[in-house]
Amino acid sequence: MEFWSKGLGKRLIALTLTGGEPLRSEGTLCLRGNMEEPVSWEYVMKLSEEDLVDFFLLLKDPAVADYLFESENRWKL
Repeated sequence: MEFWSKGLGKRLIALTLTGGEPLRSEGTLCLRGNMEEPVSWEYVMKLSEEDLVDFFLLLKDPAVADYLFESENRWKL
């Protein structure tokens, strides 16, 4: 994933999910890892059951399906 903030100007913060370490903690799925340049931060991303359901509901949205279908990179998913 790439994150952008006004404070970063044109730079992006990269977060590689596959480089993270999955953890389980009291009904929450956590992913721990490190962000890449231009910052070097450790992160822990907590995903609750509601977050995972919301993610799948997002994928159900026809606009998301259209975007993925029309993307030149759709076969790289």
